[in-house]
Amino acid sequence: MRIWDSNKQRAKGNSETARILNQYLNQVNAQIVQCYQDLKFKGQLITAELIKADCQMCIRFLI
Repeated sequence: MRIWDSNKQRAKGNSETARILNQYLNQVNAQIVQCYQDLKFKGQLITAELIKADCQMCIRFLI
């Protein structure tokens, strides 16, 4: 993808496509952090599998 910045892991530029993609990535990141915080608050062992399972439904709503 020509607009992808591998170092920043974000779309380059200020085009509508880049802005929409970066906004989506920010929302997904925020949701993952929220899932992590929820699991931590519950005192659960935190694994990538648990975060993935906990976040899958929430992230689907962002699409």
